Amino acid sequence: MMNASNEQESEKTKEKAVDQVAGCVLTFVLGNSLYALNATMVQEVTKHHFITMIHQAPAFIVGVLNLRGKIVTVINLAKKIGLQVTEQKASATSQKNIIIVEWNNESVGLLVDQVAEVISIDHENLCSSPGNVDDHQVKFIEHIYPTNKNLIAILNIDLVMREDIDHENFSSR
Repeated sequence: MMNASNEQESEKTKEKAVDQVAGCVLTFVLGNSLYALNATMVQEVTKHHFITMIHQAPAFIVGVLNLRGKIVTVINLAKKIGLQVTEQKASATSQKNIIIVEWNNESVGLLVDQVAEVISIDHENLCSSPGNVDDHQVKFIEHIYPTNKNLIAILNIDLVMREDIDHENFSSR
């Protein structure tokens, strides 16, 4: 049972999450869906670099790349959030983009199919994730943002990047 103090704390947490998302987001494509993340976390967007595989790494880790002297771990974002990845799409990494983000004082590359654009969003139009979305995927979606053409799933990068998420359900390389 929540008391008034806990309810106020919960509301403050929700407001903080909305404030962090409201503003500008970078939109990108994974599979057939449009996703976004807070643009302030993005350091840069780059095309495919030479990526060195890491043996015995989880299936969602593509490998590491050298970005101007900085070693960056590259993650297949679709695999990480539990999207079905066809072998044809998985092998075509040279045509994909890598979004470099700062997370826990480390640069991490997120391999995505295509980067769309940076858009400004209004926090009043943010919606909760629908209840009928796969449980594994919905835990990464912070909000849904409707536009005239699409629905954009805004990811919570902290949850996506957490190491303690169960990856046993992902297929191996």
